[in-house]
Amino acid sequence: MRSRVFAVALIVSAITLVTAGCSAPDRSAEAAELESALRGVPGVGSADVSYVNGFDSGYTVSIDVGMSGADDAQVVAMVHRMNTLMGHDFDDYATPVSIDLGAGVRVESEKQLTPENAATVLATARSAQRRVTADHVTVFLRSGRIDVEIMGATDPVDAAGAVAGAMAAAIGPARGSIVASPKARAAQPRWTVTTPVAAARLRQLEGRIRALTILVTSVAVDGGLITELAIDAGTQEVADANVRGVIASLGADRAHPVRLSWSVSPAVATWERDADGVVSVGSCDYPRTYGRHADTDFEKAAADLEQRIRADYDTCRR
Repeated sequence: MRSRVFAVALIVSAITLVTAGCSAPDRSAEAAELESALRGVPGVGSADVSYVNGFDSGYTVSIDVGMSGADDAQVVAMVHRMNTLMGHDFDDYATPVSIDLGAGVRVESEKQLTPENAATVLATARSAQRRVTADHVTVFLRSGRIDVEIMGATDPVDAAGAVAGAMAAAIGPARGSIVASPKARAAQPRWTVTTPVAAARLRQLEGRIRALTILVTSVAVDGGLITELAIDAGTQEVADANVRGVIASLGADRAHPVRLSWSVSPAVATWERDADGVVSVGSCDYPRTYGRHADTDFEKAAADLEQRIRADYDTCRR
């Protein structure tokens, strides 16, 4: 009996030690003080510090500051003041930071900002404020890399080009990304652009997309080349010709691989939903899939289309 009690005591002690070792110190009072102090910093219109300390929910101090109307010097000064106030109190916490600059433009960092990297992301954000017509623009700082999301852009290509130019000025040849989604999705595709890239080059690629005379829903660009494309291939009667036509128009091959995905609809109106397909032209680079069920004649035809296109254009061994 004693041995059992002793064993249980050891287990409880071990759990206690592990739990204690994985926890972060209570900093709720410091988080409240930080929030109050930030609200008094010049240029700050609002400040919200969300504090989470829990074994299951994680250890996070999220800082959200509203600085609409503030100038760059005030934003950088706020970041400096924030870091001084935080000291080493939150070293055991994740510390994401979000700054609302107004006019739908926001800066977000996955961890605590510094005055230096704040100035870098601000340069891109301010250019977006001046030159981009969109519902929302968010400039992210992730592991030292700048990524930009543009939502509801009147002209996605123009918006991506303007931001790409600002990023080139801010970070030079370092890689980043821009996702520009259109205000009217039926009229324009979403563009995902890996920078650096020149605005003029994006316009050239847009011309090639327009020349396809088929509905393109999304475009990905890397190294100044189209690397991914999504299209509406039409009905099953014309989908094969449309997919092959797009591949030929892009000049996709081993030297210029492109992942092309498409949707195809039944030849006649039925209850069945559109089917999809994908081919990695000039390569064998596919996302992991778990197979597809082809129960109806239309689904079988869509699967056969994908197999034919892959057999003719990808480089997978068979």
